[in-house]
Amino acid sequence: MNIDLITRLQRGDVAALEEVHRTYRNRVFAHAMNVLRDPWDAEEVLQDVMWTAFRKAGTLASPEAFDTWLFRVTRNSCLMLLRKRRRVPAPMEEEVITALTDEHSHNPYQPDRMYARREALSLAQVAVESLHPTSRRIYVEMEVEGRAKEDVAGDLGISISALKARLHRARTDVREAVAERLAA
Repeated sequence: MNIDLITRLQRGDVAALEEVHRTYRNRVFAHAMNVLRDPWDAEEVLQDVMWTAFRKAGTLASPEAFDTWLFRVTRNSCLMLLRKRRRVPAPMEEEVITALTDEHSHNPYQPDRMYARREALSLAQVAVESLHPTSRRIYVEMEVEGRAKEDVAGDLGISISALKARLHRARTDVREAVAERLAA
């Protein structure tokens, strides 16, 4: 590692950034590929890491810690990309999914039933994503994350009864949207 190079980068020298990019590009890319397993995503992370290195190198306490810091930034960037791409699951009560899919089938391993169940879950996810942002937040925090109603209501600055009403409406909207789409 070239301490002079890192010191120049910390001062905002663009030429130093180009040299850092040449020096660390392959290692950052390989590390991102190990996590993401996709060259396009790894390239996106590489660009993000280099931009972060340029902007934040000045906050680094010691130039000697640059390698470790850069790979921590790479890992964090990979994890952020995975989080951003992960879709919020839409939980529904088992009896609702059963009623929406195939009421008469008792074998959950039949291909038609499995397809119908996946389709209902996919439609539910779309329905949750189409909710008003506040309703979606309430639904996800309470139904997916299992947060207490007191905590969610406190975070949103609303009463518990208002929270319950909004949660009920969100559940109803999701159920109706899924039933409507399955009927079509």
